[in-house]
Amino acid sequence: MLRMSFVRRHRLIQELKGLAGEQRFHAAQEGVESEIAAAELRGRIDESVIRTALVQIEGLSIGGAPATVESLLEDGPEDLAYEIAEAIADESFLNEEERKN
Repeated sequence: MLRMSFVRRHRLIQELKGLAGEQRFHAAQEGVESEIAAAELRGRIDESVIRTALVQIEGLSIGGAPATVESLLEDGPEDLAYEIAEAIADESFLNEEERKN
């Protein structure tokens, strides 16, 4: 994982701000279309986080070949991609308690 610089983090936040607001809106709505829209936006957010911060993957193969960022996103287990995106976000952004200090 690439340690994000101030500028890189700022650019990612700018990119994700609109997507996250739209995702929260759809997640709060009822109905299948809103659920699908929220899930699609969540996927776009996670993909952007992974593409911005993940440089290489060690010790994992996908389809018999060493895993890359691209193969993770295209052919890897969805749960693994979500887990990696969450770990990157946890490492890269301050949580509520850290922001207070």
